[in-house]
Amino acid sequence: MSVAHLSRVEQRRRIIEFLHRKEGVYCPELVVEDIEEPMSPAVNVIYRCKEGDPVKTLCLNDREVRHIGLKRPPPGEDKSMDR
Repeated sequence: MSVAHLSRVEQRRRIIEFLHRKEGVYCPELVVEDIEEPMSPAVNVIYRCKEGDPVKTLCLNDREVRHIGLKRPPPGEDKSMDR
């Protein structure tokens, strides 16, 4: 399966798994607020474990971005998974 064609549900599931593995945090109600691309190869996923929780940032390298299946949208395009 090509990661470029993953559904948003599958991307969200992979982010949840990645958070659990990398940060030791289990967020079954994950809410992705935004996906930011700073001036580096990394991508920041701005998220909450559930509505009302504080906003947190998960920094992903290029390999992790590909595994999760996030497409890098052109500048200025809406990057949120939940909107």
